[in-house]
Amino acid sequence: MLFKTNANFSIEESSKKLKELVGDSIIELIDKYVEDINNIYMVDLSSKAFKTPFTLHLKNLLLRAQSGKYTSNPMAEIIKNNSPLIFDIAIYISLDLAERFNIKINEDETSFLAMHIGSEIERQADNKDKVPVAILCPNYHNMADQIMNSLMLNFGNQLNMVGSIHNENDFCTLNNPVSILFTTIPVTNTIINTNTNEPLDIVSISPLNLNSQFSIIQNAILQSQEKYRDRKLKVKFNDFFEPDLFVADSKLKNKKQVLAKLCDCLLVQNYVDTSFEESVYKRENAAGTAFGNVAIPHSVEMNAIKTSIAVAVSKEGFQWDSNIVHVVLLLAINKADRRSFRALYESLISLFSEDKVIQEIRNCISFDEFKSIIYTALGEKENDYES
Repeated sequence: MLFKTNANFSIEESSKKLKELVGDSIIELIDKYVEDINNIYMVDLSSKAFKTPFTLHLKNLLLRAQSGKYTSNPMAEIIKNNSPLIFDIAIYISLDLAERFNIKINEDETSFLAMHIGSEIERQADNKDKVPVAILCPNYHNMADQIMNSLMLNFGNQLNMVGSIHNENDFCTLNNPVSILFTTIPVTNTIINTNTNEPLDIVSISPLNLNSQFSIIQNAILQSQEKYRDRKLKVKFNDFFEPDLFVADSKLKNKKQVLAKLCDCLLVQNYVDTSFEESVYKRENAAGTAFGNVAIPHSVEMNAIKTSIAVAVSKEGFQWDSNIVHVVLLLAINKADRRSFRALYESLISLFSEDKVIQEIRNCISFDEFKSIIYTALGEKENDYES
């Protein structure tokens, strides 16, 4: 079983054999993590395909940690920066393991946990996370079916195929909303995306040699996903951000001072309780939350009274561990908003990874100026998508 797991084979579930290898306590602990992660992050890790290899990995991790021998993961930094939410779930498990077994779990080992979790999320790729698309293609030699089959074969984990039409006037016959229309013929009328009430994304493709157009298709999918996240941020901006949670103070110099100030702002508004700052540091001590010039600290638990984002900006920069950051976004998330957490988190990281946005925000001195920069940046991204 160990060999097959490490060789990435699909192994049959055998609870008796697994218990003999890892023991009942590890089995129960994995079940607890699966339940907790589903409740906190809305991520389902209950499948046998995930639990068996993850259980074996966790048992080996504990043996390594208890003997002080860790496995190096050269992809740790890439996983942390490119999959922050998945890494956060892994941090949640690492923190509990460290406290439960009185051991140290480093970032390399945490990133291995993240790889297991990320692989399972990729495998599932539930329809609610997929981009709904349709195909517009004349009914000639089953071309529409061939294109649909090719898209599902190569992009099935990202696309939810709503259907195909042979004339643009037939678009209204599709039963479900569509985000992208792949078309082999010119579209003469504006088609509205019923989800957003905005013009639908139209992507022209040739029915011939579709393989050579995969990069165009992939870019369209990624842009659609990012537009969804950005739209969510724009619509929810006033729910998450407010003037009383904005700080532009040159007297703040380091992480400790910034977190103390922002946590106090949230506490004064009664959006968090007195244990919030300690929970933020618990997450921060497990692995840094700085991404380039921005830091996005948050609590280990989604225990905020009201979902809010406290902001600190500095032209000179704050010392954040070994980094200098110019923008700090302290997230306080309520469990009721956990469904929005992933889209919000990824949209913030994407937006603040742009140097132009950071340069403008680090110089702003008021909340209205901050809001204007965000809206302008989101609008420019929309224009980039359209062009």
